[in-house]
Amino acid sequence: IKQLNENLFEYYSFDIKKKFAKDFEKEEKVNNDVIYENDYYRVRYAVLDHKIWIMGYSFEYKDRLFLKKEKINELPLKGKEIGDFKRWLENKENKGKTYKLGDKEYTYEYLKEEYSYTQKGTKISYITDVLYSKENKEKIINLVKNSDYLYCESVFLEKDKDQASKVYHLTTKQTAEIAKEANVKNLVVFHFSRRYGKNKELILNEIKKYFENVS
Repeated sequence: IKQLNENLFEYYSFDIKKKFAKDFEKEEKVNNDVIYENDYYRVRYAVLDHKIWIMGYSFEYKDRLFLKKEKINELPLKGKEIGDFKRWLENKENKGKTYKLGDKEYTYEYLKEEYSYTQKGTKISYITDVLYSKENKEKIINLVKNSDYLYCESVFLEKDKDQASKVYHLTTKQTAEIAKEANVKNLVVFHFSRRYGKNKELILNEIKKYFENVS
């Protein structure tokens, strides 16, 4: 298995002959807050305090280029050639260069504007089981800033903030402040204390005093 410990990835194996004893294999340093990345999205993290170390996550889907369906038939291209053309447009290093279609050459800028459109990526963040402290708050805001959706715990009403602090959880107002300061577009709350029964509206109504776009 692979686990994160502060800024290190630690690798372990389990040997059935040793009754699944945990054997350390190796470790590698994490040089930034990106835990995984490919051509389509990246996953970022922050290590947060909940008496034990826990992690918050942000899933950042990258902008994607698509060809305009209504314009594809105008291209003198078939099959694999269309895919090659799309990949050429996706490569920003081709700015200022030209591409030959038929017996004419066209600039990157013209072809991108005429035959493609860009779908903006979405950012979705997830935070739960965390103390409201200055350090945690700064880390969370840095992680979730400008999220399209922030899924975040809101365990206690503000009147119960002393209990929230005691058990390392967030109140409605604290959750709302984080969302507002991080310029989050939509806040989705969960993980409510059983003391409020199933009255989710009680939580939502208090959050709406500080942050409107919540569900």
